Amino acid sequence: MFSQHQEAKHLQRIFSSIDVRTRSFVEFGFGPFQNNTLDFALKYRASGLYMDGSAKSCLIAKLFWAFVPLKVRVKRAWIDKANVDSLISEECNGEIDLLSVDVDGNDYWLWQAIRCISPRVIVVEYNASFGPERAVTVPYDPLFERHEKHPSGFYHGMSLQAAAKLGHSKGYSLVQCDEAGVNAFFVRNDEVDGLPTLDPRQAYIPHSERLSRGYSQEVQEGVVYSLPVVDV
Repeated sequence: MFSQHQEAKHLQRIFSSIDVRTRSFVEFGFGPFQNNTLDFALKYRASGLYMDGSAKSCLIAKLFWAFVPLKVRVKRAWIDKANVDSLISEECNGEIDLLSVDVDGNDYWLWQAIRCISPRVIVVEYNASFGPERAVTVPYDPLFERHEKHPSGFYHGMSLQAAAKLGHSKGYSLVQCDEAGVNAFFVRNDEVDGLPTLDPRQAYIPHSERLSRGYSQEVQEGVVYSLPVVDV
């Protein structure tokens, strides 16, 4: 009930298969009451870390968690690939159950830079506007803001193919995409028995909200590929 595109439903299905072990999570790029890990934290009494650059989001989250008897830290920080690993390692290291990455910008580069934790499950946002075929991401920019890059907001993040390739290089398999064409779910290879592993072309779902606003896939790709991309 606390997630935007039924991410909690998919996470519940995954953890019903692999079980919860560490009862710990990390999420950066979050809304205080609508994010990918809140339902997980409350359901499993998990400890965790939230990080975001928004003072407002962090303040609201701190006030909320002050009244919930769980060990959840909220850290305000502008996250880049030079500091993301150290920011996480200040709070946790080693195996955790769940990592969520959603910053609408440098998602690929931030996920790539994380070394200090070994999540069993990872939720990452992919940009369906890049289409199902190419493994691409936006060039790294530590000050990335998607609406400054293009007024449509379509230009950000990575394609599903790029997410799948990066996940594979880190030892993860793609097991699910949500129905809205926004998030991809990965499970560490040593945990994936019993779950179907998917080819990104088969798993790909277009961005339903952008389509509903009248922006065809061709229009979306015209926007994002008119700007620089990095093949990965």
